[in-house]
Amino acid sequence: MKDRTTILTPPGRLVMGSLYTPNTKNMQDEPLKDKAGNPRQEFWFNIAIEKKGELHWNQTEWGKVIYDLAVKSYTGGQFKSQNFSWKIIDGDSTEVNTEGNRPCDREGYKGHWVLRFKSGFAPIILNEDATPFLLPTGAINCGDYIQVFGNISPNNSPLQPGMYLNFTHVAFMAYGQKIVTTVDPKSIGFGGVLPTGASKTPVMQSIAQPSNTPAPTYHSPTPPPTQPSPPPYTGVLQPKIMLPAANGIPYEAYVKEGWTDALLIQHGYMQA
Repeated sequence: MKDRTTILTPPGRLVMGSLYTPNTKNMQDEPLKDKAGNPRQEFWFNIAIEKKGELHWNQTEWGKVIYDLAVKSYTGGQFKSQNFSWKIIDGDSTEVNTEGNRPCDREGYKGHWVLRFKSGFAPIILNEDATPFLLPTGAINCGDYIQVFGNISPNNSPLQPGMYLNFTHVAFMAYGQKIVTTVDPKSIGFGGVLPTGASKTPVMQSIAQPSNTPAPTYHSPTPPPTQPSPPPYTGVLQPKIMLPAANGIPYEAYVKEGWTDALLIQHGYMQA
């Protein structure tokens, strides 16, 4: 049986993760599975606890509980390794982590110890007086203040020894400035060699020929009578208004390719 003890954090700020939405995939975008290969989910969030002048988190009341259990559980001294997984981050750290970020650059991290909690079940959410929190799903967001009750235990892993920080209950304490996690567009790295045919300037689309219109069929070898020419138009010529379907190609270009006003209107290229 693993060593295990309960823990109650001071009020802190929810800075990452969600109390409502679980993860179903890992960092490689593969489905999470248990040891038997069955699909599983995990809830996780980070809570930032304000520093009070201590030089190390194990000098705090809650930190001492975690540290003492690690010392008790890892009699071989594994907890002394720099790679020991405490699930606690120094929010003032300028070291680049495995995700390519510095903790000090994240909103809400500076001046805080950041604890990462995880569980296979959603937390029981309460008010500060321990009554049920009745606001709908999504009411508590990153940036709000919470208090966490749960348990800690060693993971007993020979490859990556460390501690589990599991939550069971979360109490809503107060609202805070909402933290919105977005990607810095400048960090994406758009660019590269353009493929053949790409152009930095707009390319004029070729004009399609008018759709095939059946030729008139005469019932007599006699050609149709010549229609009299219409009298000269003496009014004001109406402008030809091309519609978006014409792809910005002017009226004159279509006429040059054999289009008539009737065909342009029929195909939705020109306003009637």
